[in-house]
This record gives sequence, structure tokens and C-alpha cells, in this order.
Amino acid sequence: MRHSAIYWSAIPPRAHGYSLPELSAAVAILAILSASALPSLINLATGAQQRAHSNAFIDAVRFARETAASNGEQIIVCPRGEKISCGSDWNSGWAVFNITANKTKILREYVINDSAIRINANRQKFVFQQHLRATNGSINFCSGQPAAHLKVIVSYTGKTTLTKAQNTETGGCH
Repeated sequence: MRHSAIYWSAIPPRAHGYSLPELSAAVAILAILSASALPSLINLATGAQQRAHSNAFIDAVRFARETAASNGEQIIVCPRGEKISCGSDWNSGWAVFNITANKTKILREYVINDSAIRINANRQKFVFQQHLRATNGSINFCSGQPAAHLKVIVSYTGKTTLTKAQNTETGGCH
């Protein structure tokens, strides 16, 4: 009877997996791709923050305009201040106030805790009257890139328009 011969080799069979140089090359390629994608992701997040803040301001203006017309009262949109008053810095957010003969009441408030977006306006406050008359002006939502900002224009009738900056326009972002 013949037994099959078992051959033992001094060289083990090739192990399954990757070698250190192969893994190092893959990690290096992944690092390069991640580094090139990071600025785009940051710009995407900043743009989303700009749109969120500008849309919230547009909502505040629309609310103020509608409230002034329906209640026959003067409504003010201005930078948030301490207690029931207007502040001076739009970067902290804004408030919608109802002004009557004997008291001031906060109707809505929007708080901003975002240092990536700078906000400035050419008006210290926007006043809305009962006969659909308002303070016209604009407010800018600026990012770190001069050509990537949004501007909300408030017309004399209280209607809003959202515009994007042109490449050569810095607008109110400085």
C-alpha cells in the first residue's frame, strides 16, 4: 500500500492581506483626497448657514409686515438688545417688537451664535407701518470669501428680495 507523500516546505504559503507599503500608499492617497475635499465641505456648510440666517431674517420681515397691516400697529425689526430694546450689533441676531402707546412687546426673537457669518445692515432698524409702508434698506450675510455673500433687500413697501453677490461686488461685506 502506498501512502501519499506529505511534502513540507520551508517557505510558508503567501499570507492573505496587504503589506505595509500597500497600506501606507492607500492611507496617503486617502489623506490627499480628504485634504482636497475639506475646503469644499467648509464652503458648503458656511453657505448653508448663510441661507438659514438670511431666510430667518426674511421670515421676520414678512411677519412684521403682516402683523403691522393686520393689527394696525407699528412693528420694528432691529438687532437684539438687552431686555426689551434694540441693540447695535446684527451679529447677535434680531428681534421683532410691537410698539404701542404704553408698552413695547417682543413678538419674535432670532439668536445667532455663529462667528463664521458676519451680518451688517445699512439701517439700524426696519420699521413697518399699518399702511404697508416700511423703512427700506439692506442687510448682508457675509462669509470669509468676499464674493460669496447674500444680501436681503427690504423695499419701501416691506417686500424682500434675496440676492447673491457678483464676483466683483463686495457690497456691505468688509
